Amino acid sequence: MATPTTDNAAQLDAAIAQLATLNYDTWGDLGPHLTCTEANIIANLLRVIDQADSAEILLEKHSEADDSGDEHWVEPEKIDIEDALDAAADGFLVGRDRDLPEDYADLDAAVRQAFRDSLGARRLEDLTYAEVAAYYVAHMSAGLASLPKP
Repeated sequence: MATPTTDNAAQLDAAIAQLATLNYDTWGDLGPHLTCTEANIIANLLRVIDQADSAEILLEKHSEADDSGDEHWVEPEKIDIEDALDAAADGFLVGRDRDLPEDYADLDAAVRQAFRDSLGARRLEDLTYAEVAAYYVAHMSAGLASLPKP
């Protein structure tokens, strides 16, 4: 590896300073497109120039694109369907300042059961909390809209 000369040392310092100005989004966007070796090299460089947080973001976002068996692969979090449905229900209620109809509890129970029934052969570990929430909100919204108005 070449050692910087006096002539290019200033250019190297300027390039490092520019590299340090890149924000977390840049490293997060880049991470999934790198191989594990490339991600490690860039993360090591970032740590050397006191950008450890950027290095961690790069590796975190890179790991999300890794496959099982890759160096940075992290097994996805397994969700508990009942916890996910409870969180979705709590989120659905936030900001609703009007009184809920008497049939709300029945509708909630029906949407929860319909979700469980819709899973079929789909493995729970393939689901995300966001998918459960999206299903719940869409079906609760449609269900509330179909209830008779008082």
